[in-house]
Amino acid sequence: MNRLILFVLLFVGISSLQAQDTTWVQTFTWDSTSRVGNFDFPDDPSNSWQKIIMLYNMRCHDAAVGSGNVGCREWDYSCNTFIIDSTLVDSTRQTRLSHYVSDFDNQEGNVFSYSESPVYSYYQFIQKDVNYTSTSNEKKSKIGADEVPQVFIKQGNNTFKNVYLFTAGELASAGVNSGRINGLVFNVTSGGSEARFLKIRMKTTSASLLDATAPELEGWTTVYFKNTDFTNPGEHHLKFFEDFNWIGADNVLVEVSASESIAGSAIELMSQEVGPGRVIQSDVADNYLEFKGAGSVSYDGNALSNISNAVTLAFWSFGNVDALPVNTSVFEGVDDANNRQVNVHLPWSNGIIYWDCGNDGSGYDRLEKQANPADFEGKWNHWAFTKDATTGEMKVYLNGTQWHTGAGRTKPIDLTNLMIGANINGGNGYQGALDEFMIFNKALS
Repeated sequence: MNRLILFVLLFVGISSLQAQDTTWVQTFTWDSTSRVGNFDFPDDPSNSWQKIIMLYNMRCHDAAVGSGNVGCREWDYSCNTFIIDSTLVDSTRQTRLSHYVSDFDNQEGNVFSYSESPVYSYYQFIQKDVNYTSTSNEKKSKIGADEVPQVFIKQGNNTFKNVYLFTAGELASAGVNSGRINGLVFNVTSGGSEARFLKIRMKTTSASLLDATAPELEGWTTVYFKNTDFTNPGEHHLKFFEDFNWIGADNVLVEVSASESIAGSAIELMSQEVGPGRVIQSDVADNYLEFKGAGSVSYDGNALSNISNAVTLAFWSFGNVDALPVNTSVFEGVDDANNRQVNVHLPWSNGIIYWDCGNDGSGYDRLEKQANPADFEGKWNHWAFTKDATTGEMKVYLNGTQWHTGAGRTKPIDLTNLMIGANINGGNGYQGALDEFMIFNKALS
């Protein structure tokens, strides 16, 4: 914003009921190089001041109007003048907190406990270890043929989740009878480490192919949950603590996941090549950032340096009913020239959601739409903001459905300086607008 603001303070004082006088105070002039300053009242104990008249003279820098980021154009900037009496409490401090501690509203009392050394949260999980004292009529069936070793858990993955589909025909051909299935055997060809919090879930399905965009969410049975050591090659028998009942007609889904850092080398299993739609496998580590109330992180720009024409930014948010709508931002990115490259207001104080993306130095592309309160507060919503500078399309998706779209927006994208978080614009007026905010880094193949 490049506006020069001139104003004069007129102090109308009363020294007695019969006598009145006016004192003029010059502040900024056309020649002023600064746009911010403090100007004191005249220090005259014999006078009291009844009225303050402020005269503003405002112009656009170099008389430029509507020419990008030069002159007068930006709608969301304002001229702020504050009159302060040092003997009283500032009105801003009366209505806003001087400091804000994220998530403190959820605690009881008015004292915030803190520690000067790192603290940790511990969660209790019940894992189950099954041991057989004896077996009777145990039958082991091999599904498919051993063909090639396949990476089961990548080295360094913090978490992973794989889903496999076995057809009823495959199970029957392997000699699997309908009834209880109480274990799986993994043939480890190259051991590497322990898979912590290894969990196996199973369910029957009528589907013949898997769809990563529409996973089956209901009807799963957890059959295995245990830290499992895959250091040594060979067959590893995973005994179920809960039998899975297969009726022999439907196909079977097997979901395998782990949810803690896995050190060491990758783990490989003997596998058989299958066609598309039979496996959904994590291609990268599954990570997420979670913010409660406020907070932000700066993203490594090098990882996004190749983005110039197309981008998708997606996240979950839970808006605070008591705070919204207020001025919020959940993404902010500028280029090396400090031009806005990406920004999401979710929403602004007028209830409008703004999606800004791309800047060629003359200004940024924008998509905006009036939102309903249910779109941004009181519940979890999934948002996805996209831009394709080649086609000129910008879109917004709410919970998987296109919510808004616009064309003719072709300005290139530079995300080398990206910040993400909950209400990153700062200012106590913004804090707490988003109860929770989560960004996931996930790719499926």
